[in-house]
Amino acid sequence: MRRAHRSAHRLLWPVLALAVTLGFSLALAWRPPPDPPAAETGK
Repeated sequence: MRRAHRSAHRLLWPVLALAVTLGFSLALAWRPPPDPPAAETGK
């Protein structure tokens, strides 16, 4: 493995981890709110 290849991998993994973390956070933040519970009508 050449030095350039190794340095590219050293740069790639933190960027990939940041992208996964950002995607997971945005998926949680942008999901729609839960539906309100249905009102009981049999009282």
